[in-house]
Amino acid sequence: MTGNTKVWRAPLAGLASVAMIATMGVAASTANAATDYVYPGVTVTLDANGGSFTNSSYTTADGKSDVSKDQKTVTLTDYQNKNVDGYSYADGVFKNDLYGVFGLDANIQWDAQQSRAFSGWYTEKSGGQAVDPTTALADGTTLYAHWSVGATGNSDESEQVVKLDTKGEVVYASDPDGLANVVDATNFEVRLADGDTLADWELPSKDAAVNHVVPTWENASSAKAGDTLAVKQNEGATVSIKRTAVAPDAGAQYDLYKDGVAVNTTKASYDFDVLTGTALSEYQAVTSGTNKKLANAWQLTYGGKTSDYEFGTAFPSDAKDVVLEVKGGQQSTVVRVHKWAKTETEDTLLRYFVPRGQSFQSTFGKTLDEVSRPNTSFLGWYSYTDKDSNGQQTNDNYFDPNLIQKNDEVEKNGTPSVFDFTTTLNGEGIDLYAGYKNDARFTTITLDPNYSGADKISVKIYAGKKIGEQLPTVTRDGYTLTGWYTDPVTNVASQLDTDKKATTNPDYPAAGSIWYARWTADSKDNSQLNGLLNNLSRFYV
Repeated sequence: MTGNTKVWRAPLAGLASVAMIATMGVAASTANAATDYVYPGVTVTLDANGGSFTNSSYTTADGKSDVSKDQKTVTLTDYQNKNVDGYSYADGVFKNDLYGVFGLDANIQWDAQQSRAFSGWYTEKSGGQAVDPTTALADGTTLYAHWSVGATGNSDESEQVVKLDTKGEVVYASDPDGLANVVDATNFEVRLADGDTLADWELPSKDAAVNHVVPTWENASSAKAGDTLAVKQNEGATVSIKRTAVAPDAGAQYDLYKDGVAVNTTKASYDFDVLTGTALSEYQAVTSGTNKKLANAWQLTYGGKTSDYEFGTAFPSDAKDVVLEVKGGQQSTVVRVHKWAKTETEDTLLRYFVPRGQSFQSTFGKTLDEVSRPNTSFLGWYSYTDKDSNGQQTNDNYFDPNLIQKNDEVEKNGTPSVFDFTTTLNGEGIDLYAGYKNDARFTTITLDPNYSGADKISVKIYAGKKIGEQLPTVTRDGYTLTGWYTDPVTNVASQLDTDKKATTNPDYPAAGSIWYARWTADSKDNSQLNGLLNNLSRFYV
């Protein structure tokens, strides 16, 4: 063997330490790795408003919770568990937690004697209506507990609930607050504090019987604890819309839609009560298949009389038992409405039908409504087959699977063009998508300064922004930072490109990754350098 045979050997303890550090770095990176870049979350504060939460921690379904030390408030953060095509986002809905966890009498109390009972979550400290548990809450919302007074002798506050006399006409479709006792769906009682008003979601609204009666709740806004609120029985008509058409379109099967949602696609008829003189303009009947014939000719039968009927006009005032049957239809274009994602589930996809050769505007007399969504601003409705404002590319290139506008595409190419609702429609169907603007998706990475006594730094990195501009300034006395690397010591580590913009698909930097600082010692005098060289030479053999 020729040449220099001396090699530098680190002390065994040093080698072990280096190996351990490297292994720990890899393990930590793996253990803490996030699965994806995410959109901003939704955090709300629950204020017990004079009461307190009974536990220091809770198991939740919709979000992670943090109870304050004095147990007077809870911070509830959406889990971002709404996942569409690999993209996670927070929807701001805490349906299971708001009342099912933090509204239980065992979990929130006024005092040890329970002299007051929890009566709902409100947006103000006093007054107003209880927040519906299915409401999408905006980031930063604070909700306040309200309290109805319990039994206190013969005073005006001896009752804490409003009793509902349904007269057997209405029921709850389901218990609106789950296991909480704000609404007693069995005994038809609602807790209500002084100065508060009953909310629609707290009242039963499902018609219990098809019997020429349309039940409504009146004077609900003036009801107070101790009152009995009786449902009003309004005289009406019973309507039966038959699924099978009569001549000249005899035998054709028509599915029934109400406000874009299918309400009958299998039963022989759809039966319900309506107020006398009602016009059924919110309904559409259409055949399945590619032709999608939209019913445009009807016959009405009541009292032994049959006549042609123009759908959407009021029934005769003396009609009590009305039968509606389709006589014929015309080809239509289905407008499929996507409010939340490019790929909608059947329970969220809406369908409206427009006669071919007509427009949505001329058929319904309006455009689609705007949509409210947490952490976003609504941009408009878009057809993904339309070209952008520059006529260069189709609109679908500007939106991600959650219908969030891609800001980098807008910067490079232009803006997507909103749909014109006066456009004449032909063909089988068209898909319209809501468009939203949101802050860029972000991930959290960890910076390890990589020297004794230095704490790790958690940093949010937003997609589409230059990485270096998002990093904090990290210093070390006597050293200059040379860069951030995927490994603390080895030469095979990759360096973080701080001049690059953070990206998704592929993710860069990787979601949840850990980056270690590398340092170069600043200039020292020759005596210090010679001393260092002498120390190093001892490890040559």
